[in-house]
Amino acid sequence: MLGLVTMPVGLIVGGLLAGLSVGACIWQNLPVFVLAVLLLLGLWKIPGQMIRGFCTFARGIRLVITVGLVLGTVEYLCGLKLVPGMAPLPEAMEVVSAIGIVMLGSLPVTAFLQRILKTPFRMLGKKVGMNSAGMTGLLVGAVSAIPALSM
Repeated sequence: MLGLVTMPVGLIVGGLLAGLSVGACIWQNLPVFVLAVLLLLGLWKIPGQMIRGFCTFARGIRLVITVGLVLGTVEYLCGLKLVPGMAPLPEAMEVVSAIGIVMLGSLPVTAFLQRILKTPFRMLGKKVGMNSAGMTGLLVGAVSAIPALSM
């Protein structure tokens, strides 16, 4: 969850790389910034409740994804249009594959950085009360927003 707090950094970097101004990046991503601040405050003040809430949220997302995949499969195999306006399964899989390809490059770089920056991560982690794995989680959180921006 701490990795999600770093998303604004990835969004600003991605926006700047895409040629947007800092002001445009902030304006376009204002809801994400507000949610990141709320998430950080929640983790600081009520961590147990935030973790339970995120677990419930994750189960809900898993359910929606499963239902969507089943509906997309039925439409693809049987030609029955059960949800009007739903993207065709091949189009959705193309997006998922493109994100997977980008992540295929991003995550090994993150693992490499974790190995070479283990000592600085450990020292920085002691200052903020996290271990090196937590610091790497922050790094991965910053990396994982980039595939969505590149598309």
